[in-house]
Amino acid sequence: MIAGVKEPPRIDWEIKPEDMIATAKTAIAEAKEKIDIIAQISEGEETFENVVVKLERIIASAEKTLLPLGFMKYVSTDPAQRSAGGEVEKLESEFQNYLWSRVDLYNVVKRLEGEIDRLDGEDLRLYDKILKAFKRKGVDLDEKSRKTLTDLFNKHDQLQITFQKNLNEYKYFVKATEKDLDGVPESVIKALQKEEDHYLLPLDYPVYFPVMENAKQESLRKKMYEAFQNRGGIENTELLKEALSIRKQIADLLGYKNYAEYIIEEKMAKSPDRVIAFLEELKTHLQDKAKLEKEKMRKLKARTQGTSVEKTQLEYWDVSYYHNLILKEDYAIDQNVVREYFPLEVVLENMFHVYQTVLGLRFEEIENPNGWHPDVKQFLVYDRATNKYMGSFFLDLFPREGKFKHAAAFDIVQGTLLEDGKYQRPMAAMVANFTKPTETEPSLLQHREVVVLFHEFGHIMHQIVTEAKYARFSGANTAWDFVEAPSQMLENWVWDKQVLSMLSGHYTDPSKKLPEDIIENMIEAKLLNAGIQNLRQIFFAMIDMKYHLADSIDDPNQIWHDLFEEILTFKPLRNTHPASGFGHIMGGYAAGYYGYLWSKVYAQDMFTRFEESSPLDENVGLEYRQKILAKGGSEDEEQLVINFLGRKPNNKAFLRSLGIKA
Repeated sequence: MIAGVKEPPRIDWEIKPEDMIATAKTAIAEAKEKIDIIAQISEGEETFENVVVKLERIIASAEKTLLPLGFMKYVSTDPAQRSAGGEVEKLESEFQNYLWSRVDLYNVVKRLEGEIDRLDGEDLRLYDKILKAFKRKGVDLDEKSRKTLTDLFNKHDQLQITFQKNLNEYKYFVKATEKDLDGVPESVIKALQKEEDHYLLPLDYPVYFPVMENAKQESLRKKMYEAFQNRGGIENTELLKEALSIRKQIADLLGYKNYAEYIIEEKMAKSPDRVIAFLEELKTHLQDKAKLEKEKMRKLKARTQGTSVEKTQLEYWDVSYYHNLILKEDYAIDQNVVREYFPLEVVLENMFHVYQTVLGLRFEEIENPNGWHPDVKQFLVYDRATNKYMGSFFLDLFPREGKFKHAAAFDIVQGTLLEDGKYQRPMAAMVANFTKPTETEPSLLQHREVVVLFHEFGHIMHQIVTEAKYARFSGANTAWDFVEAPSQMLENWVWDKQVLSMLSGHYTDPSKKLPEDIIENMIEAKLLNAGIQNLRQIFFAMIDMKYHLADSIDDPNQIWHDLFEEILTFKPLRNTHPASGFGHIMGGYAAGYYGYLWSKVYAQDMFTRFEESSPLDENVGLEYRQKILAKGGSEDEEQLVINFLGRKPNNKAFLRSLGIKA
């Protein structure tokens, strides 16, 4: 620890569940009392500082208490703590709904409209966002409608919390014999539980993906795929249907045609029509490519099974397996060999080196981390040139029961300028589910997992290096269809020859790098099945839009299956309920899943700056940190990109990244 640097705040992760809820209620009650004072400011006494800035600081102060408590829902080993974390999230969402529906508070804020001419930059953006937040919660409606709207928002938020809880805690095992597991890596099999003469296969990523990529028995791949399509349980379908109905009611009350129009209004795309046009154009570019990819895999399946091509049907649960087989046959890439060169600890060390080099930072591990589980690591971040303390982050990378099932970055403390002029440095956590090390083998990553690691850590950096004045704009608090761009841009490093070699090191001898011929083949194979893979993203975006443009949805799974067949041209498993496991649509990505593809346009365009010099160019990297990451959402996102590129963005690099001629 450098002398004079303040320790990051210590969180009480062992707090009792009942104390979690009591602490949250106290923080919210204190915030409400302070908000009452603002709402009572006499006409003529209001100023930007004593109304808007004060309100923003009250919210940020409450969030400093609420965010760590709500985070426990995703990572705690104690079911009672996880449940309490969900209750805290409910209390927090109810507080937000209460806050932005207060007409008296809105009237005080609105009285400042005559003063906006003296505001600029982040202050003007804050005022605009706060005014819109009130209007989007219905403050202009009559009292009865406001009450109905608030009840709808609260009910909706509880549905989302329950949906995610069901998904996180869903337990199901596919039973398989030793014969069924032919082709599955031995390291995966060794980690499985057994029940008499059967192995029990969970649906966690470290098992699911290796099975889908390697199991020679199609029947096992189908069982795993079918089980994966049913995650969350049938109850989640009903929760989704109810949530979609409530979203339509919210849109109707607020005067929007549909929920998609309500949500996208606040995003870069601005309108559903623009989103649909973007997706349709991209679909047109990709369909012929995907058709050829599908036919190649169908022929390969026929050959390996000894059947005629005409009588061979390629199923969706075949895609990962035959993709992997093509990598082996056409590119001499065996993912089980490649993973031996990506032990997690080696990748982490070298990934840190890349990020520290490019962004001008220095990381320092804390010997006794303030974590919630023994697996958790904690690091401090400093500016390399000045030794200025930037913030801290946690890594929680292995699966366990009840834990969040995917990979994500979470805010724990948001960066913000405090009233005393000091800056509250942020704290964030990366949560993932990589294969846990055993007594005989370290955690070994597939290359796609290295991509995930780089991506999610990009979010962490976005959160940590923020210099936004207000927490509302801190780090990744940007327009939702831009939030993925900084992380997607950084995925390009994992496809660079120099960086790939740097990241690797065989688990038996870290000095032994991934062979150059394999690296070249991996880069050459980057676009393998890019058509199918990106059509899958288009499908998710389209099903999201279809749900939120409709007046009503009777059976979300029926719509899912129909659209799946239309876009991906694979036969769906009609006896499944895949909508039950679509966590994004019951979270921040409702009517916003298109953002993954939309933001990638900006991501690939921004990467051209590094292509012109080097992926490890420290000058370009520092400029990227200062002009994109540090700004967060404090400026218009498109203007940030223009400032970094020195020109208006375009989609040429994006199309090229998909193997499509611009």
